[in-house]
Amino acid sequence: MAEESLLRELRQRETWLRASNELTGALLGGQPADEALKLVTRRAAEISGAPFVAVALPDRDGEHLVFEVVGNPAAAHIIGMHITVGNSLVGNVFTTGEPLIVPDIWEAANQLEIEWAGGPPAQLKKLESTVMVPFTAGKTVLGVLMISRGRGQEPFGDSDLEMVEAFAAHAALAIEFARAQQDRQRLAVFEERDRIARDLHDQVIQRLFSIGLGLQGLTRLVTKPEVGRRVAGFADELDQTIREIRRTIFALQDTPRR
Repeated sequence: MAEESLLRELRQRETWLRASNELTGALLGGQPADEALKLVTRRAAEISGAPFVAVALPDRDGEHLVFEVVGNPAAAHIIGMHITVGNSLVGNVFTTGEPLIVPDIWEAANQLEIEWAGGPPAQLKKLESTVMVPFTAGKTVLGVLMISRGRGQEPFGDSDLEMVEAFAAHAALAIEFARAQQDRQRLAVFEERDRIARDLHDQVIQRLFSIGLGLQGLTRLVTKPEVGRRVAGFADELDQTIREIRRTIFALQDTPRR
């Protein structure tokens, strides 16, 4: 019996490790971080056999965690729900970086008055044993992975917690790498926009301005009034073009850098 249990645990570890390698390969292949989080929850749901898998990420003010990604249809109702960082189990995992096993998630959710913004969802009644692990990259906690098994399923043990924690840590490093790659790509785009803006200002506008001055000077040499009006019209169109290019330059330089 003990040998069967050990063999089952070894197989589980191998499965979690394969999932970690799959995630790393996907991110190194250029998959965006958001898609990687979906892969994390989907694989966690497949491996654990849990009906509820979700990722909670901090909002802008850091006072709430928002469930943004789920790994199975049964957890779809929780997308967009907020949970307070203070006085909540998930928030405690996020702030301390320490993983946690909760024997009964519904009972625990009702013990803390302000854990869920608006109260715990009724669907939690169907869930019981739950692991909550942080997505930790270095000293930074990116969010929390929550996996809940249904009532009647085998509860999570310490070895399960260890495997999920290792998977989440591996995933966090891979996701942080993907985000860094995306930031570098965005920076390259912004730098290219700045270069285009400088070229437009330093070269194109100056040339158009010189041509406009030349046309204005020609109007004094033209003897036919209708020709003079046409030349003056061309000069006005050049002035309008210069103004439009300047607006384009300002738009390029004022693009929000998220």
